Amino acid sequence: MIYCRLFLLFIGLQFSFDGFSQVFSVGAKQDKRTMFQAALNFPIVFDNNKNYDFTIGVDYTSKNHTQPSGLSPQLGFVRYIVDSKYKEFLVSANVQTGYLFDFNRGMGNQFRVSPHLYIEYQSFLNCKIGYDYAMPLQKGYPFVSIGIGGLMMFRHFSIM
Repeated sequence: MIYCRLFLLFIGLQFSFDGFSQVFSVGAKQDKRTMFQAALNFPIVFDNNKNYDFTIGVDYTSKNHTQPSGLSPQLGFVRYIVDSKYKEFLVSANVQTGYLFDFNRGMGNQFRVSPHLYIEYQSFLNCKIGYDYAMPLQKGYPFVSIGIGGLMMFRHFSIM
C-alpha cells in the first residue's frame, strides 16, 4: 500500500509544475536484491537543441541490508546519445552524485556516484543500467532499474 501512495505522490508532483518537465521513475531496482526505487530529477537546461543537460533531484531506494540504500539528494549530468523528435525512444549516458542518507544499521551516510545508461520508450517506460559506487566503503554495485515514468522526451513536444 505504501508503494501505491508513493506512486500517486510522484504522479501528483509530476503535473504540479507547469512548463517545467521533469524525469520521474518509479520501479524496481535489482542490485543483489530487489528494491523499490523512486527518483525525481528536474532538468536545468532543458533545451532540445543541446545534446546535454544538468539535473537536480532526489533518489530513494528501499531498505536493503546487503548494500547502501536510502534517500539521496543528487546532482546529475546527462549526455544524450539518441535524441530526436522523430523517434519513439531516447538514450542518454548519465552520471549522478549525491549524499546518501542510509537507512541501514551498520552503514553510515556517504557520498554515492552512479554512472548509468538511461533508456526511455515513448516517454513513459524507462530502464537504467549502471553502477552505484559508495565512496567511504570503496565498493560499488552494478544495478538494473526498470520502471514507469520518464517524460524526458517531452522536450521535443510541440503543438504545431
